[in-house]
Amino acid sequence: MKNKTSIRWKIQNYLILFIISTLVILWVFQVVFLDDFYREIKTREVKSFAASIQREYERGSLNNITVDAEMYAYIINSQGSIIARPERPFYSPTQEISSPVYRAIFNSVSNKSGLIINMDDFGIPKEGLSISTLTYAYRMDDSAMVVIQAQIVPVSATVRTIQVQLMIVSLMLIAIASILARIMYKRISEPMIEINESAKILATGNYNEPFKGQGYKEIEELANTLNATRHELAKVETMRNELIANVSHDLRTPLTMITGYAELMKDIPEEISEENLDVILNEAKYLNNLVQELLDLSKLQSKSQQLVKEEFDLVEEVDLLINRLENLYPDREIEYHGPKSLLIKEDKSQINQVLYNLLNNALNYSEDKVGISIDIRTNNARISVWDKGQGLAEEELSKIWTRYYRSDNDHKRMVHGTGIGLSIVKNIFENNSIDFGVKNRESQGLEFWFDINCVNPKSK
Repeated sequence: MKNKTSIRWKIQNYLILFIISTLVILWVFQVVFLDDFYREIKTREVKSFAASIQREYERGSLNNITVDAEMYAYIINSQGSIIARPERPFYSPTQEISSPVYRAIFNSVSNKSGLIINMDDFGIPKEGLSISTLTYAYRMDDSAMVVIQAQIVPVSATVRTIQVQLMIVSLMLIAIASILARIMYKRISEPMIEINESAKILATGNYNEPFKGQGYKEIEELANTLNATRHELAKVETMRNELIANVSHDLRTPLTMITGYAELMKDIPEEISEENLDVILNEAKYLNNLVQELLDLSKLQSKSQQLVKEEFDLVEEVDLLINRLENLYPDREIEYHGPKSLLIKEDKSQINQVLYNLLNNALNYSEDKVGISIDIRTNNARISVWDKGQGLAEEELSKIWTRYYRSDNDHKRMVHGTGIGLSIVKNIFENNSIDFGVKNRESQGLEFWFDINCVNPKSK
């Protein structure tokens, strides 16, 4: 089942959970363990006070023994007699301890150590005492010890007060958490709701609705990412529409000619001639080439076509291709500049398709001679295909690899091509991780180039 809890309630629940956890911790420390903490702190204070008396005793002076409002100190000798006490204690000791008891305490404490005294162990009952005390004995040497009585204030009243305060604070914090959750919900969810509404519009195919994200960095970054996606989808949609229109045009033209010539020969038997049949066959071949190149492009883009790399002589394949194209273009000249032999290890069929598409593109867009050159470098070779056409503006060079792209934005049917050859070339290069590019020549025309690794880079 999908979780459809509102972000508002999640924020509020998380805040309340945090507050409850904090209050539970405070409750445990301030209520459950308050008495233990208090006694531990009091014990440390008593021990610290005993250590200060020890220092005064070692200096040979007991006149500087101090006492605060909650502690009362005696210096006791080994016989159990009091040899020093504060002149004006701030409170009276809870109960006078007799000399035999002091002597018993003295004997029970080891030298240079202290002990918390339980009065019941020495026959002094706690019943009837007006206040609770903590008694600590520290034996300074073989002749004297200090006994400190500290007043222990009951914490039960304090605990009840803290309980009431925690209840009030808990209610206040829960109310504050609800208010904060509402504010945070408004600040966070409203931009997200707006983005969601824009996304719903985008899903309908409307790419003109912008995503607006304000308030937080992450929301703004999300809006920017979605806007970039929106622009890319708009480009894809435009390209899709252009592709459909261009392919429809290229399909309709040969189909019209095939249909027209077939009807002509059906109605007028005298028109059945080799010339008219050649027109139908050529247009059918064009249709077959168009469908085949669309299939090739689809396979390349989906990367479903398996690469079969093998060693072969690139120059030999170039010579065969030039002869083939010169037969197809009998009035055109194709130049070659490069070595007589060059071994490479690539997918032979794909490299041949690249060379054919580049040379065919050059022949279609240039009425002058075209050429192909191979420049051998240290570890690779650069293959360049050039023409002497009009060239392109620099901002249009990157667009030339797009299907059916025309620099004048007008679609025209190729004489010996389908208009998607350069897109196929680009995908082959990318699938084989081959560096490639296009540039305007310094003299005239365009130059397509790509770098390819060689088996024998020093071949001539």
